[in-house]
Amino acid sequence: MKETFFRISDKNSYGRSSIQVDPIKEIDSLTMLNEDTILLKENSFKVNKGTKWLDVIPYESSMNFLISKRLKTALVNENVSGVVFFPTTIINHPEKEYYGLIINSLAGPILNLEKLNNYEDEHIDFDFSTWKKTDFFTLTDTLIFGITERIKSLLEKGKYSNIEIERL
Repeated sequence: MKETFFRISDKNSYGRSSIQVDPIKEIDSLTMLNEDTILLKENSFKVNKGTKWLDVIPYESSMNFLISKRLKTALVNENVSGVVFFPTTIINHPEKEYYGLIINSLAGPILNLEKLNNYEDEHIDFDFSTWKKTDFFTLTDTLIFGITERIKSLLEKGKYSNIEIERL
């Protein structure tokens, strides 16, 4: 039986005035963070806009995001795989404890890209044999944060704020 996968992203809803950040050290906004990222050493962020501190805080200039201590603790307690967390410092808000995440498991590529682009398919199909059975993964040449049903259930049960979950 084929597993169902999901993608996660920040909700970033209009009118919610959620905090958005960017790292002090500039990064390429069109790439996923990896274990060579400069942010592991230079992990300071600045608040660009917003006033509401939520469990998921997006970078204003890329698809990456920070997560709250509460969310990170839940993920660590569940021994999730495929992700590495790194501490951050938020300028002017040193009391706030947020973590960056690096998805270090890769699957893919997308097999039905042309059909998706032509609105002929609704969900992403990828080479299932490339998935390393990790809880978190990215798809080759994308900015997609993929998760398993187990992680989806954990996130829904915990009612974490500002996270969107969609079927992959």
